[in-house]
Amino acid sequence: MNGFIKKTAAALFSGAALLTLIGCQHYRDVVDSCWPERYNDLARKSVKHMHNAQSDKGHLLDHTLWTGDFDGNDLKPSGKAKLKYIANREPVAVVMKVWLQNADDEAPAKRANVNADRKMTITAFLDTQKSEGRTALYEIEVHNYTQPTHPSDWTNKALKNLETNIEGGKAQKFESGPSSSSGGSK
Repeated sequence: MNGFIKKTAAALFSGAALLTLIGCQHYRDVVDSCWPERYNDLARKSVKHMHNAQSDKGHLLDHTLWTGDFDGNDLKPSGKAKLKYIANREPVAVVMKVWLQNADDEAPAKRANVNADRKMTITAFLDTQKSEGRTALYEIEVHNYTQPTHPSDWTNKALKNLETNIEGGKAQKFESGPSSSSGGSK
């Protein structure tokens, strides 16, 4: 082969010697040495940010007293139960936030007064719920969110037909109402 092995060995040796003299710096300029970890970290952070945003919104909705929890400016039993739940949360934060839905059912001129009166009602009730050793302070903020509801036609049909259509040991079929399309099986 006319010295092929000698020429290949000489080229490899000189390449190795050149790489030893220059170092790996030029190589690192060409390739991403942190390759998959850098992108994995970005992906993890994007998922965490989305999860944290959803958790924060859920926490806000969980600690909200809605307009329906009040009878005028007095708390209904549902509002008292919600405040008892908030007051007895563990672990206890130094400052616990409670949110109040803006009094949209009132005239715009009275809204601020109604919100202030409801804040005083909430504060008075929470002061009665403090036990010994709990030093949590409550911060009450007003927001304009609407109470989330999720209507479901299927659930309504299932509940309506629950007692009349149950047959032991058989798969249950729920009658579809007049809003269903024709041609489907019942």
